[in-house]
Amino acid sequence: MGSLTQAQIYGASPDDGKSQAVLSDGSGLYLRIGRSAKSKDYAPRYWQSRLKYQGKWVWIGIGSAYDITPDEARLKNLTLRADAAKGVNPQKPKRGVMPKAPGAITFADAVEAFLPEQLKELKTPKHIQQWENTLNTYAIEPQHGIGKIPVAQITLDDVQAVLAPIWHDKTETASRLRGRIEKVLSWATVKGLREGPNPARWKGNLEFVLSKPSKIHKAKNHDCIEWQAMPDFMADLWPRDSVAAFALKYCALTGLRSQEFLKATWDEIDGEVHSIPGARMKMGEAHLVPLSEAAQEVLDSLRGLDPVHVFPGPSGKPVSDAAVRKLLTKTMGFDGTDKPSATIHGFRATLRTWMQDHNVPWEISETALAHKVGNKASQAYTRSAVVGLRLPIMRDYAAFILSKAKATNA
Repeated sequence: MGSLTQAQIYGASPDDGKSQAVLSDGSGLYLRIGRSAKSKDYAPRYWQSRLKYQGKWVWIGIGSAYDITPDEARLKNLTLRADAAKGVNPQKPKRGVMPKAPGAITFADAVEAFLPEQLKELKTPKHIQQWENTLNTYAIEPQHGIGKIPVAQITLDDVQAVLAPIWHDKTETASRLRGRIEKVLSWATVKGLREGPNPARWKGNLEFVLSKPSKIHKAKNHDCIEWQAMPDFMADLWPRDSVAAFALKYCALTGLRSQEFLKATWDEIDGEVHSIPGARMKMGEAHLVPLSEAAQEVLDSLRGLDPVHVFPGPSGKPVSDAAVRKLLTKTMGFDGTDKPSATIHGFRATLRTWMQDHNVPWEISETALAHKVGNKASQAYTRSAVVGLRLPIMRDYAAFILSKAKATNA
């Protein structure tokens, strides 16, 4: 079902001073409403589909809301989007071809129509690419894929055939793929394109034919430098003066994720606090980072390089994750050859372990890493209330990891 109600479809009208109103029904389907003419007692209302064809967005008229039902318009919208994805020009429909019946909508069609809605919930280009790549690579394109099977006919055996080849070798990917297939099929059910239980559901369904993921795949933590070795690491890093080096110093001193510090802008810095907007946080909520004097020293070294970005790259955009990773693994040697393997994300584990071994309260440690603690009310209180408590801890951590670097440079 779409998002528009019967009352909205047949009762909405343009706002004062406007000639028309445009309402979204979801999945790229819109209802355009005009003003009624003096000779008529009703306003024109017609459906339009907005879709991408050959890389360009186009509007396709579907028909008057007085002539076709909302469900007919929704089905036609899905058909147009599916055809456009296959290269059929939606502006020149083939003669004699009837719109697809619900049972003829394939899984590939459903993915093409569902993704525009789902992608709105995803925060980063990386997550968007993962969604598209996993569905295309493992569910749609292979010979055992379900891309050409109508969603109304997909069974547990079909889903199992997609997942089984990668379930043991690529367990984490396969588990995420299962969840994504389940979402697409749930969407198809809500849209009236299929009926019955979801064959991709895990509980009470696939759990009886596939091994439990946790039994065959042990999550691998990000490689990190032990906190006891951080003074030596920072003694090597601290004299380096490239933007990538300053970014890595800031990462080590704050324990932030890559996208949280690499994309930092100067308007987020206010004295000894770095305010990171929710759009760049994994949990989607703003995060306050207390800055030690050492972290502020890193920032001061970068002022004047770029009016917007704290860590600017040569192209005018933020320095890349790859540049910082190359510095860590190739230049400094933490690639597992002569020195232990380390990752940018691993500095979070280093900081967390140091706090644990130095008896920092659990709630403060978790908040420092922007992990959720308690319910929403307590989370809102914790984020603001413990900034003052976290600052002395971050100062102590900075003093420890820089103990050799500062002594060397003294």
